Amino acid sequence: MTPDLFSSSVILDTSILKGTSVSAAPFQVLKGLVAAGLVKVLVPHLALEEFRTQWREKHLSNAAKAEEALKALSGDLVLPEDLGSISAKVATGLATVAWEDRSRQFLKDYMQASGFLALPLSMPQCVSAWDDYFSGTLPSKKVKHRSDLPDAHILAAVREYASTNSEISFVSKDKGQREAADVIKNVATFESLEEFVKSPTIKPFIAKWEIDQKWKIIQESLSIENIIERVRSFVSTEGGDLLSWSEVIDPGIPEDNNTALITMYGEPDEIELKGPEDWGGGLMRFEANFFSECLLSFAVFKGDAYDLPEWVSVSGEVNDHYFDAEGYANLLVKIDMTVRIEVEEGSEHPVGSVIDISFESNSMDISLADL
Repeated sequence: MTPDLFSSSVILDTSILKGTSVSAAPFQVLKGLVAAGLVKVLVPHLALEEFRTQWREKHLSNAAKAEEALKALSGDLVLPEDLGSISAKVATGLATVAWEDRSRQFLKDYMQASGFLALPLSMPQCVSAWDDYFSGTLPSKKVKHRSDLPDAHILAAVREYASTNSEISFVSKDKGQREAADVIKNVATFESLEEFVKSPTIKPFIAKWEIDQKWKIIQESLSIENIIERVRSFVSTEGGDLLSWSEVIDPGIPEDNNTALITMYGEPDEIELKGPEDWGGGLMRFEANFFSECLLSFAVFKGDAYDLPEWVSVSGEVNDHYFDAEGYANLLVKIDMTVRIEVEEGSEHPVGSVIDISFESNSMDISLADL
């Protein structure tokens, strides 16, 4: 989903990927926030590689143990003949599994299912990580401590991302890693996903997500046809007032700046609606197109007064160089509209009812229709 304008960014360490079950409530909430475009989850390249290879080594070890056990069970007089042959076949099959390929597919599936994004490795990250390695500023504070190199790269990725983004979060179970990240400008650290999703940082996004979840359920029972008719009726009754004293700019208006003022308007005609576009949280947007016959007033240069379109007539002088002019013209109006649907229980309006329809006046485009 397209990210929300005010979405939050969070970077996850290997310890969080490894230590959080995908079925755990905090993980499912985070996944929902990602799907709703409210949170962007990033994982540094080194964290992904640690996560992937840890998965590979775990299952490679299990497969090796299983292969050994199955070979032992497939021997003569241990299992019935049919089971013995199956055990031997499975043992042989396990020996042929390409665990490197399996681990890469596992990581690809994990990232696609969660909606998380990889934070690519960059040369500045590498330079920063190795500077920390040689200076002993890693979480362990030990010079040239090789086991901390992955952490150094992960912290370098956090530092690099934070340098171009404000107010990001970093989640890690490693205390030393969090302490090292705490000194990075614009970074807030958390020990677990549970702590992160319960934090004030995420609370407003959780609230919006919950409303969106309700909204999805409500949409299943909405009659879009009825909403469209409500919008059409609103345009019919309110669209004219929208035009009153509005400015029209069109090349077909014979004024120096091709500009005129609407001094009288007709009721909207031939109303067409495009949409709805779902904006979440009970908000829908339509684009309305309609025609209206309006009286336009403007001034024309005296030198042009004898070569005007048939719909334009001139009257008295404005000054020595211009005449007053006016004329009825059919205008094409395009404007966006917002419809708000009630999604909360216990309010004065029934859930699913239309509680507001409004024009987005700044989006209005008025032009002369074909004359």
